[in-house]
Amino acid sequence: MYMADVRALVTGGARGMGHAFTQELRDAGAKVVFCDIDAEGVARASEELDVRGFVADVSDEESVSQLFSEVSDALGGVNVLINNAGIIRDGLFMKVDRQTGDVTPFTTSKWQQVIDVNLTGPFFCMRAFTEQAIKDGIESSVAVNMS
Repeated sequence: MYMADVRALVTGGARGMGHAFTQELRDAGAKVVFCDIDAEGVARASEELDVRGFVADVSDEESVSQLFSEVSDALGGVNVLINNAGIIRDGLFMKVDRQTGDVTPFTTSKWQQVIDVNLTGPFFCMRAFTEQAIKDGIESSVAVNMS
């Protein structure tokens, strides 16, 4: 696949590795867009990279479906997906307050956020990517999933 033929979507592209992937694909001659949940980050990175960004929550099925429809319209289909979006919710499994002895567990809500973004998000994106590629008549595509 020649880079001029690449129409790519990078998830989590407003900063970090996703920002770098978006920039490298653009510099190599690919048509590339990115998404991120951070609207301010999307605006900043879009301007900085001169690349279109979309606000989307990869952990939300409807948001992902809408994203792929909009990206397909913008690029005429997507044949490369870089599933990069991810979050960290650092915390100890159990935290003990040294003064009071109170024990505080790592919360289920933080755990669920990580699962929703880091596992369910790529599932939603792969499913929408595949569905949209079929609808757009794309015969050859590539997906990169990272963790």
